[in-house]
Amino acid sequence: MSVHFIAKNPKELLNKFEKSIEDDEFGEDIRTWIKRSSRDYDSAYTHSSDQYEDKALIMPAVLDGELMFSVFGIYDDEKYEEIYTYYVGHIIRTFFAHFSDDFDKLEASFVKSGR
Repeated sequence: MSVHFIAKNPKELLNKFEKSIEDDEFGEDIRTWIKRSSRDYDSAYTHSSDQYEDKALIMPAVLDGELMFSVFGIYDDEKYEEIYTYYVGHIIRTFFAHFSDDFDKLEASFVKSGR
């Protein structure tokens, strides 16, 4: 399950997203995502809402011509689609609201992964 932002410079797009979470350097102060890291991964993000914080992780990967976010760590089978939809919908909304000039199109898939 992933979202792909097709971009000329996907690494710069990820850097802007990360900087916007950490500070207000780009004028886009984003408080709805929290960065997580562990010995298993360098960076992943959870949504900051009370209802969905730490219900899943969304992890970035910089590929050739795209920035991909994959959703992992959803262990509540009864709410699997609800949690997935929330995370994917909010990462798409974040990028449309703050970085729409930095990508050309996006693609989303619903192939279950990371369960």
